[in-house]
Amino acid sequence: MKPIVLTVIAVWTALNTVAAGVPCKLVEAWATEPVLDIPECALFNPADKLLYVSNISGSPFEKNSKGFIAKVDLSGQIVEMKWSAGLNAPKGMAIHENHLYVTDIDELVKIDLKSGKIVQRYPAQGAVSLNDLAAGADGTIYVSDSRSGQYALHRLMNGKLEPWVETSQSGNLNGLYMQGNKLLAGQAKDGTLFAVDLKTGQMTSISQIDTGIDGLKPAGNGRYFTSNWKGRITLVSETGEGLILQDTTDRKINAADFEYLPEKNLLILPTFNDNRLVAYNVVQPERSVGDPAPLFKAVDQDGKEWVLEDQLGKKPIVVYFYPAAMTGGCTKQACSYRDYVEQNDEPAFDVVGISGDTPENLKHFQQAEGLNFTLLSDPGGRIAKTFGVAVKDGEKSITRTIDGKEVELTRSATTMRWTFIIDPSGKIIYRDNKVNAVQDLQKVKSFLSETK
Repeated sequence: MKPIVLTVIAVWTALNTVAAGVPCKLVEAWATEPVLDIPECALFNPADKLLYVSNISGSPFEKNSKGFIAKVDLSGQIVEMKWSAGLNAPKGMAIHENHLYVTDIDELVKIDLKSGKIVQRYPAQGAVSLNDLAAGADGTIYVSDSRSGQYALHRLMNGKLEPWVETSQSGNLNGLYMQGNKLLAGQAKDGTLFAVDLKTGQMTSISQIDTGIDGLKPAGNGRYFTSNWKGRITLVSETGEGLILQDTTDRKINAADFEYLPEKNLLILPTFNDNRLVAYNVVQPERSVGDPAPLFKAVDQDGKEWVLEDQLGKKPIVVYFYPAAMTGGCTKQACSYRDYVEQNDEPAFDVVGISGDTPENLKHFQQAEGLNFTLLSDPGGRIAKTFGVAVKDGEKSITRTIDGKEVELTRSATTMRWTFIIDPSGKIIYRDNKVNAVQDLQKVKSFLSETK
């Protein structure tokens, strides 16, 4: 089936309380034709790079054996409508190793990812409407019940599905997401977002928004996307404030359990009774002087995590985005910053270069040119996009001779050349979106000398 490419629709909101006044928007990228059958959940499988979509095909609580899982590619093409069938009312999904786990009213169903065949069903004690899933690193599968069953959470451990957290403790739960050693769980009715301790089951309230939480995914920088089944998509800020990105309630277009791919800035939403899968680009606008800088973290040339927030409060930080390591203009720009740092015992500012190169590429770059400042890897241009920097998506490769051997250097995205200066408080005080690689350092020095 061909996707329907739609007119761009932009919905604006404040991005977060740290970045007050800086909006982000959802831009509709594509939608399938309305040929799905009550799609409830979308899940991306990195192994085959396809979306798995659960279709209820009937009442959400009806045991009719009509439910199925469809496969859809990232352009909206339906690859296989009934890849796995014989389910009742499939909803939430999670992948662990070679199996897809799916909730199915009062059962957890295990499906072989290669064949699409159901290999096991686990009955859930006292369940009324099992809904979402999350898989722990150790293989434990956590399952929510969004109706009035005795237990709000069940978990599959060592091949046995057992009740875990009683409804009396939390109320009915729906959206789940695994984050480190805690399980995030969204209340189905009042919109409370909980953190659940995996050892004790103790629940701590993080936030409460004005709607029930169906889908739940991290948006980066301590924020979360949530969906409300009636039609709302909400961004929960790092301070717990709920900001509505989109509301299609009046149009009777539901917002079910979505998928979010941060490396592509793509949010994929099943519309339930509307019978479509709709994809949105999550677009960040250009950051301007006076705006707070996005609080990002990334991996450096040594494979270590670098966190902006940990570097604030000392001196200005020059953050420059460049297209590719070990290319002409980028090498000249990097070497000028290298020379500045080398020639100053106490540099007036720190330097961070960011590109779509891998950490391995960056290490080659550092060693080849003797670079003495931090280089960060930005796969897919994710960080660049949060600053509003233009990015050309798609893998590119160059070949360079390193230590007498030809080495292929591959990057996942090509970032345009922009430079920012972030002051010790985290505010952007300088932005140049038309950077000349040779002149960049001198412009930065001139600006900082004039603002002393």
